[in-house]
Amino acid sequence: MRDLLDSVDNVVKLRSLRYLLREMNKRKWMQKKRVALTPLQAGKRLRWAQTYQGIDWRRVKWSDECMVRRGQGLKPIWTFLSPREALRVGDVQEARRQGAVRQMFWAAFGHVSRTPLVPLVGNVNAVGIHHLYSFILPWFLQAGDIFMHDNASVHTARIVKALLEELQVELMTWPPYSPDLNPIENLWALMKAEIYRLHPELTHAEDTVATQHALVLAAMEAWDSLKDTILKNLCDTMPNRVAAVIAAEGWYTKY
Repeated sequence: MRDLLDSVDNVVKLRSLRYLLREMNKRKWMQKKRVALTPLQAGKRLRWAQTYQGIDWRRVKWSDECMVRRGQGLKPIWTFLSPREALRVGDVQEARRQGAVRQMFWAAFGHVSRTPLVPLVGNVNAVGIHHLYSFILPWFLQAGDIFMHDNASVHTARIVKALLEELQVELMTWPPYSPDLNPIENLWALMKAEIYRLHPELTHAEDTVATQHALVLAAMEAWDSLKDTILKNLCDTMPNRVAAVIAAEGWYTKY
């Protein structure tokens, strides 16, 4: 508010400015953090939205890789205090170092279906993605489906492209820097929170081989426990996401 007052030449009382903003139904918000976009990238996002506007989003199968770290993804906990009341132990959510224990996973989902959550062994490379796709996509994709993956080099490698052509997969073009357009990002966040709801003991577990194994099993359990209605509801957000991109001319959305 003070910055806004300092930016105008005329003398404006703080109370008057607050009243004006309230009348305009404006509130002070912390700016959201987003991946920086260039005009070229925004243009690609806009063209993507215009291309896929109006399609049947039930046809689309969304895929992605996700890194899960021990201690990452905890939900904030609310507490209630009077302004001058001292903090008690129960009023604090302790910040702990995120563990060295981590695991990369892959999964895909659609309107009423999902793959298993697949732990990826070692470094993710094109050979591994080729093997994964050759095993999962033939039974997961149905006639008329559109498959989405991003432009990571492991997805655009020659052997992966050749496999998708061999399987006659209809591939969705994908604009760069667009996690807000892939609803699986929301699903990852829900899965990570579910891990610690089901297994709170992992929050502060030691970085051991046993913890690594427990984290993998907990993530797979959390993925399977997500209700089918969540998948449907996320897919049903796509018309609004596309409309938001078009309204923003390819720039940032609230998603």
